[in-house]
Amino acid sequence: MSNTELVGRRFGRLLVVEFAGKDAKRNILWKCKCDCGGESVTRGSSLRLGSTTSCGCLHKESFKKVQEKAWKACRTHGMTEDLAFQSWITMRHRCLNPKRSGYKNYGGRGIKPCQFIAESPKNLVQIIGPRKSVFLSLDRIKNEIGYTCGQCPECIKMGWPMNIQWSTRTEQNRNRRDTVRLEFEGKMLTRGEIAERIGKGYHWVRNNIG
Repeated sequence: MSNTELVGRRFGRLLVVEFAGKDAKRNILWKCKCDCGGESVTRGSSLRLGSTTSCGCLHKESFKKVQEKAWKACRTHGMTEDLAFQSWITMRHRCLNPKRSGYKNYGGRGIKPCQFIAESPKNLVQIIGPRKSVFLSLDRIKNEIGYTCGQCPECIKMGWPMNIQWSTRTEQNRNRRDTVRLEFEGKMLTRGEIAERIGKGYHWVRNNIG
């Protein structure tokens, strides 16, 4: 491949201006000028496959539109100061925003809201009622699926049940996917639940039951 093969070619918003060497894996790099005025150095394979079409501005614009739509919905329903809105917007961030630190544990592993829940906090309240206390937070009933209402066309089509509820911190901790559950009296219970049933401490259960 010559050092000028892609110079002058356009890929989406990017115009290739010059050869930029190779990266540590010997992938060929190209310096590109974006329509927004920005610059980027991109692998030739990414340009050809269409996986990179801007300097990053396109992703920012798309995410901004999603956020503006969400905020508009909230302003329309007057819920920006509502406790349910705070839970709803936090849920959206960790499920739909790759730049958020919690995304890898939610959106990054496929945990997302159904279309009805994602659309507005008013829809969330319609399904599970208002968030009545700061000590409650939005929780999923089953950890392996997302924040689903079980009633909208998407949920019906996909066979998703209602999978959202308001829970206390203790309840949420018991519902974590890494929480240990033991068989006790014919049921699978957490150590904390067993401790409550028999009137013993958590560490007693851990040391004597498992």
